[in-house]
Amino acid sequence: MSSRVWLACVMAGLVVGCSTNLSNKGSGSAEPSTALFAASPTSAAAAERLEKMESGTDVPAVNALETGRHRGIAKANCGSEDGLVAGYGDALKELRIKAANGGADYLRIRGTGPIESRGFCDEGYYRLDGTGYRIAAQANSGDKPASVTNADTLTERLEELEVLRERGLITNDEYMQLRQRVISEAY
Repeated sequence: MSSRVWLACVMAGLVVGCSTNLSNKGSGSAEPSTALFAASPTSAAAAERLEKMESGTDVPAVNALETGRHRGIAKANCGSEDGLVAGYGDALKELRIKAANGGADYLRIRGTGPIESRGFCDEGYYRLDGTGYRIAAQANSGDKPASVTNADTLTERLEELEVLRERGLITNDEYMQLRQRVISEAY
């Protein structure tokens, strides 16, 4: 890694995410794809959402709340089929993590055509866009243990809305409307 790249990484506080694999250059093999920013879940709740997250190409049911748009970016060898496949996989992994960190439990991969051909590779980077959605819990879904009360669920939902507002994913007006809806649904 050049000293300028290293210095830029240190200045940005991204030393972990700025690592590059220079050992394969010139070896004749395709360079492995690596996620550009080495995203990771920011909380236990985000890790749990990531584990259970579903991905697709359709907008989810009407009871879903959009949590934001995200982009996964990974280094890739755009000139080879293996490089494209690896770049897509790494970009998808980063995209899913970003969506989970934003409160999503469903990820819509944006674009046209089959899901595995979405996104694009250019100048050594694979880019994949998606929109995160939070699927509203069904009244008697059975997903929560019996020990979880309505008050616990209400508190969690209100805290999630607060996080979305703090991150700028929803406006203050949207926050107030959604907050009122959550409270009215609880009672």
